[in-house]
Formats: sequence, structure tokens, C-alpha cells
Amino acid sequence: VYFDLEKAAAEGVIEQFGEPPSEGQEKWDIAVTDSRMNFRLTPVDDGNEDAWEPGKAVLYPLKKPMDEDSDWSYPWLEGSKGPVAGIDYVSTVTATFTKLKKKPEVGRWIQAVSTTIARYIFTELEDVKMKNNGFLLKYVTESGDPATQFVSFDSPALADPEFRPYMDICYIPSVRPVPCTEGQLVYYDLNADTYIARDNLVHGAEEHLFIGNSGWAGKARTLIDFDINSFNTDLTELFDDAESVYLRLWYEGAELSKPYNDPRQMERKLAAHKIQKAWNEAHATSNVASQSGDNKNKWEKEMMGELNDYDPDVIATDIISEGEDQHNIYFNITSVFKDWAADKSSDHGIVIKDSQHESVPGYFLKFASLNHPDPTVRPYLMICQKKPICEPEDLPPQKNLQPWLCEQGERHAETSARQRTVPVRQMTAVPWTTVTSPVSVLSGISSTS
Repeated sequence: VYFDLEKAAAEGVIEQFGEPPSEGQEKWDIAVTDSRMNFRLTPVDDGNEDAWEPGKAVLYPLKKPMDEDSDWSYPWLEGSKGPVAGIDYVSTVTATFTKLKKKPEVGRWIQAVSTTIARYIFTELEDVKMKNNGFLLKYVTESGDPATQFVSFDSPALADPEFRPYMDICYIPSVRPVPCTEGQLVYYDLNADTYIARDNLVHGAEEHLFIGNSGWAGKARTLIDFDINSFNTDLTELFDDAESVYLRLWYEGAELSKPYNDPRQMERKLAAHKIQKAWNEAHATSNVASQSGDNKNKWEKEMMGELNDYDPDVIATDIISEGEDQHNIYFNITSVFKDWAADKSSDHGIVIKDSQHESVPGYFLKFASLNHPDPTVRPYLMICQKKPICEPEDLPPQKNLQPWLCEQGERHAETSARQRTVPVRQMTAVPWTTVTSPVSVLSGISSTS
């Protein structure tokens, strides 16, 4: 089956929001918050009296564009073996439909959550982006034994549009904080992240980060670290000294740790501070920063102390209002990034805390961490860099030397030393974003099977 997602999203965004959102941004980018696929079962009386094998229909993304002439042998690479996992379709990203305990006797709708698949298709990260080639539907039995009967669905070719399969996509349009139209936008992975709370437990391997105060669990603060050594400070420059480096976090909503007598959602002002002491996500707690053998390197005070553990000066802020839904948030950390570049030994990351109501119980604010199963929502740095512009200059041959005349001036260096480190994520110049608009829904997307 194939859903024309890109066309539907483009038409839906244009219809709702009109012209391009900001200078340098050719079209609206969207961040998917939720998605559902819906198919209507069509019972078929084929005289098959074999016992029904309970199971679920599972949807897998195809690795190559869907061919409407497909059969069991064509166009699959293994021929008569049919479509093979990992070769013809992606088996690690799926959408699972409602369980069928018995053979359907009447037509009814079944639904699958397809949020992760939609995010893979619409993400701005090229190294994880998935091309929309269509999908393979497969019935997977609960026992693992082969299916005994066919599961039949209404086709999009069905005359009655009411029963055609469709996909809903809930999204928010994104406007990045500052355009990077004249520079080169590069994405960098973070080195580590965790959160600390007064439970004195290690949270470095968890899927989420928390900030705020949920009552029973008390305060929570998030720690994030970037390895400045992955940024080639000798061969790359920031495009703008004030607004070039942004930390992007995906906010998933407010969450209550435990039942509380009077839980309240409230506006929380998040503030980022420079960390002054080395820490390790495998050992960091509310009392301990790092550990070597049996020796524990403790924070100056519980939950980190000002001056010695973190700088009281605020680097950047963001406000999350009561009831606010999922979206990207951005912290401008250009100033502290420049400090790290100048003195790499000072790179201990940043701590983000509630600077407004941290002592007031209510809800935690929940964010995706580096361990989140969906890579499209993990935190990362967005850096607008100057484009490298170098031209060769004719000079007398020199052994093992490669002469260059660069934008920053003439440089002579050994060829081996001029090899540039390729960042984990790199894209051509595109604009950056912040969420300002409400959730929208795309439904009834046309499809072909």
C-alpha cells in the first residue's frame, strides 16, 4: 500500500498557514506529534474451515518504491522467496494493528499507531530520514506458526470512498530560531545526557529527561554534554558569534511522578547554565558527579551548587506554558560553545533547571533523551557554520605539502593534517525552527494498493 504523505502534508500546511513562514525558509517544516493508519476489514467466505490463528497485521516500510505489478516473486530480490526482511522491507520500524483473536465476520476498522514511521519520513535529519516508498502489510500470528487463513482489507480502488484506507497525521509547523541561509547548517550528536532528582539514583540510561517538580519526587534537573573535540575549531568557524549554536530538545509533555494531593500544571521557565565540574552519565546522581573505582567525586551540595558546580549566569531560557503540547524547543548556547572552543578542558556541558517554580510541586516536564528509541526526537546541536571556500594556488612543488589559499588567509599544512573530520550529521544550508502554531490534522490521505 502507498500513501502520498508528502503531497498531503504540503497541501495541508499551505492551506492552513499560507506563505513560507520566514526569511530563507522555502516551505513549512513539520514536526509529527501523532499518526494513525486505518484499514477496514473485508470478511471473505472462502469455505476455509481451518482453525483461526490469533495475531496482528503489521505494516513495514518498503526499501524500494512500490510497484503496482508486484506479486509473490516480483520485484523482490530473492524471487520466489517473496519479500525478505532487511532486504526488501525495513523490519525494525513498524506499525502494529489491532489484535484479531478470531476470524472477522463483519467489516470493521482496525488501527495502528504510525507516529514513528511518519517522523522518519518527515524528519530534517538526513542520516535517519526514510524515503516514502510505500508499505508492506503482513499478518503475524501470536504463536509464530504460519497463518491459516487470509486477512482481507478494503482497497483504495473501492468505489465507496468511505471505506478506503486512510492515514491521519497530527503535526506542528516549525519555524527555526534563526535562518542559516548564507552559512552551512550542520547537526552534531551530543556526548551524554541524564537527569538528577532527589531519589539519588542514576538515570543516565533512561529514554527521557525531566525538569521541574512533581511533588513526591521533588526537583529534577537535566544535564547535557557535547564533546567539543568533535568540532574542528581550526578549520571551521561559526557564521555568527551571537546566534550560531542551538541545542534542540523534543518536549513530550508534562508527567506526574506519583499520585499527589494537589497536582498542578503551571508555567515553567527553563534556564540553561554552564556546568563547572566533570560528570558522567553512568554515575551522576543528586549527590555524585562522577566516580573512579570506589572514589566518588561529589557535587558541592545536593542537586548541584552554584559557583563550584554550575555557573549562576543564565546562558539561555525557554518558557513552557501550562497545558502546552509536544514540540521542539531551542536553547541558544553560542556563548558557552565559544568558551568550550577556546578552552576544550572547560567543556562539561550544561544543566537545565526550572528557574521560576522549581520548589513548587506539580508536574515534571518530559523530554526525549539520547536513549529514546526514536532517533528523530533525540537531542542534538544545530550549528550554523561558515562555508569552507578554498582555492588552490600555483606554487613550486613541495614534498608532502598541499598549498591552499583560503578565505581566512594562506595556509600551508601537510596533506594528512588537512583531513577534515566529517561530523555525524551534515546537511546543506536550510533555515532553523521554533514552534508557534497549534496542532493540525491531515486525514483521508489518498492511497494505492
